[in-house]
Amino acid sequence: MGVKLDDEKLILALKCCSEAQEHQDYDCSACPIREMLEGAQPPVTCCDSITMLLAAQRLEALTSTAADMLILSRLQQTSLIRFVEPMRIPTVTQQEHELAVNRRTGKPYVHDSTELKQARISFRAHLSTHRPPEPFTGALSLSVTWIFRDNGANHKEREYKTSRPDTDNMIKMLKDEMAYCGFFRNDAHVAVEVNRKLWSRDFEGIIVEVAALPEVAVL
Repeated sequence: MGVKLDDEKLILALKCCSEAQEHQDYDCSACPIREMLEGAQPPVTCCDSITMLLAAQRLEALTSTAADMLILSRLQQTSLIRFVEPMRIPTVTQQEHELAVNRRTGKPYVHDSTELKQARISFRAHLSTHRPPEPFTGALSLSVTWIFRDNGANHKEREYKTSRPDTDNMIKMLKDEMAYCGFFRNDAHVAVEVNRKLWSRDFEGIIVEVAALPEVAVL
């Protein structure tokens, strides 16, 4: 791979690979450097080869737009599992606890509220149907889309939800329950998070994707 390639060809090859993965159509005839890849099996090996070429030729100069960087970040991940789960999304968050007093010692202590316990049970019931055979290891990315039913509030389909609950509190509970269900041994494996919440007129639930990350990040 010591040949200096035209920058535009590399970016075009990167975009071709991205589209092939997104549509699961691995027709690489449009790739301008396909012959150089020496029989690499698309899409993973092929994309890895292109990524190495990009890194060798000053990546920051080649990926000059946010769209190019987004494509590259997608190709740096290997999807492990993706599922859509219809469910009533709990509005209680990890931060909501109750204060009680120990009858024997008289000392106060904090415990999960009834609503928080029910939320955990709900997550476990829905997540357990997608449990992988073995927990995922290594550096992982977690992408979660929370889709709330509109309920007559007249929001646009897939409009971003800007009201509570907060996404940081929501994803903390989800990660804890994913670890409990065996997606990974603990949520420290999650090195990258994509977390968004939307409105929908006819669906409520979550879309979850876990992907493996390379050992070293591309900045």
